[in-house]
Amino acid sequence: MFFNQIHRKAIFFAFLLMAPWLCYGLVLGQWRLDAFTLHCTTGVLLSIPYLLVPNKLFRQIYWGLSTFGVLVWSLAESLYLIKDKVPFNQFALKIFAESFPSELKGYMLNVVPLPASISTLAAISVLLYFVFSVKHDWPILNSKHKKLWLTAGLTSFVIQFFVPIMPQQQWGAFHNTITAVSQIREYYQSITKSPETISKSVESLNLICKGDKKTYVLMVGESTSRHHWELYGYWRDTNPYLSKRDDICLYSDVISSNTSTVESLSKCLTLNANGDKVHDFSDVNIMDIANHCGMTTYWISTHHKYGIVDSSVPKGMSSANHIHYLMDDFPNEAELYDEKLLAYLEKALADPGDQKLIVLQLMGTHIEYKARYPEKFTKFTHKDTLARLYPYADTDQRRTLINDYDNANVYQDYILNQVLNILSCHKEEGNDVSAVYFSDHGEEVYDYRNFLGHTPQSNMSWLHEIPFFTWGINHTCNQDQPYQMNHFSHTLLDWMDIQCNSFQPEKVCGSPILITVRDIWEMAKNMNPP
Repeated sequence: MFFNQIHRKAIFFAFLLMAPWLCYGLVLGQWRLDAFTLHCTTGVLLSIPYLLVPNKLFRQIYWGLSTFGVLVWSLAESLYLIKDKVPFNQFALKIFAESFPSELKGYMLNVVPLPASISTLAAISVLLYFVFSVKHDWPILNSKHKKLWLTAGLTSFVIQFFVPIMPQQQWGAFHNTITAVSQIREYYQSITKSPETISKSVESLNLICKGDKKTYVLMVGESTSRHHWELYGYWRDTNPYLSKRDDICLYSDVISSNTSTVESLSKCLTLNANGDKVHDFSDVNIMDIANHCGMTTYWISTHHKYGIVDSSVPKGMSSANHIHYLMDDFPNEAELYDEKLLAYLEKALADPGDQKLIVLQLMGTHIEYKARYPEKFTKFTHKDTLARLYPYADTDQRRTLINDYDNANVYQDYILNQVLNILSCHKEEGNDVSAVYFSDHGEEVYDYRNFLGHTPQSNMSWLHEIPFFTWGINHTCNQDQPYQMNHFSHTLLDWMDIQCNSFQPEKVCGSPILITVRDIWEMAKNMNPP
């Protein structure tokens, strides 16, 4: 009888774990042997503790916790498959860990399909009822059955760890998972740098700083697609303020280095001694370089400082002299709009110091678009035209989201204009100040397919297409030159008149010798659906 109980529990776990496999087959049309084997053998492994620990209380607690854990993981992977049509992997796990609670809330409310959410809640209700109402009867172990099941468990472990089920794999699923988690852990450790490590890394660049009395303001947007900017030909008036300015240099063809904030900023704000190496926050970043050159540095953000774990962006930028995460000052997120940055900017400009680097990280047009702007900036409400122009905006809710996103762009346009007005006044007082704006990555709001948001696994070219402009920089504006943001650290060095041994002038935005081959663009473009 005990063998039958263990057998039923193994089947139950395997059944729960089979949901992503079914989604993979139904959504992608691929019925993968490796995934099927993985979930079946995991079901066997999860039942083994019943054999090893005879304590009734332990078994009851383990039954509830393991069922809940399997259920949450299975449903998360299934919903991710339904939404992004790609398997849940270490990239998704890292992004989840970096996300702050309101981001996850916005994702669940706006991105996950309603039927999937309803079915998820229904499944949780049914299974929790089953878990807490099941009767536990633990008869004496049968040694023959025990040996048989332990053999099955050992075989499952060997399969999971060592055996590559599919030809392209080198190891089993357990080994791959452990390796992925280990790599993520090592990455977070690598970006926690001591002052001594930073100093050695900066010295290896052999920096030459001119030391002119200047102020540099870098504005970093969030989830803003240039396809929703009037300045780039969008049919709506989403740039009512910037469109009236004649002092900005708007670049027409700039793409982000990634479609997630962390991965994008880690590439465009860092530099290493080997220019060909892929760089991230474990390398020297722009704050480290500016500090070495004697600048006063500021990182001012309307984002959260912490995600589920300590985010790598705050860790990477922690060497700034002055750090402000406005969520600490305005814990009520409903009251925190990007306009709160303006007072901090004015204070930073008024602070003493000959050279300054001020980075403003805006919330911009991040998902839960309605929460990104005050009610008075609600400009677009009509939906009839959207129904004609956007085939995938086939519900009232989706058309409302497009309106909210465009209104968020109007508000961001207002904020950027206000920043430039403040800088103009500062310049009129005799100060040398200049600014650059770009968005970390783009966004989709049912523009070209049945998709909302952004994800590295759904790496279409338009998710990389971002707005980019400069203000107050005295050089020729080669605004139609293609550019990709993983070279942006070279543009920053050129902008701030800093020389180093890894500086490559052919990677400066607007350079007459700019390299125009963009590997990221070619890769993403090839993924576009017909």
